[in-house]
Amino acid sequence: MGVGSKVNNTFRIVQYSHTELDVFDDNNWHFDANHPQTKDMMWKEYRSGTSCFKNFLLPNYGKIEPEMIVRDLVAFGQTGDSQVAVMDYANYHVYLMYPNPDTLTVAYFRPAIFVDLNPFFGTVNGTLPNIK
Repeated sequence: MGVGSKVNNTFRIVQYSHTELDVFDDNNWHFDANHPQTKDMMWKEYRSGTSCFKNFLLPNYGKIEPEMIVRDLVAFGQTGDSQVAVMDYANYHVYLMYPNPDTLTVAYFRPAIFVDLNPFFGTVNGTLPNIK
């Protein structure tokens, strides 16, 4: 599971089971030749044998946009059978993909639903509104 924070612009991968909980960031992740340590970036192989995200992420390092992930990376990596959520914290946008139970089409092969969260969580004069 991945968890990101707009407040401090960080991301964590959380691996858990009934007996363990491990939290990783871009400094302590399981790096190797196919998954090199890269400042402010990390990724997890979804399935053995699928095309590696490295082929997309490293050439685009520093210029990756949420739309690129939805358009180019999700289906390429075949990640997200049951749900895909790509969050654009800077603009309060979310891209969601869900499977189709009628056709059994997995989420990563479905079109993304774009949600603009600005009416709910957007900034007002540069500050977050009070949400109760």
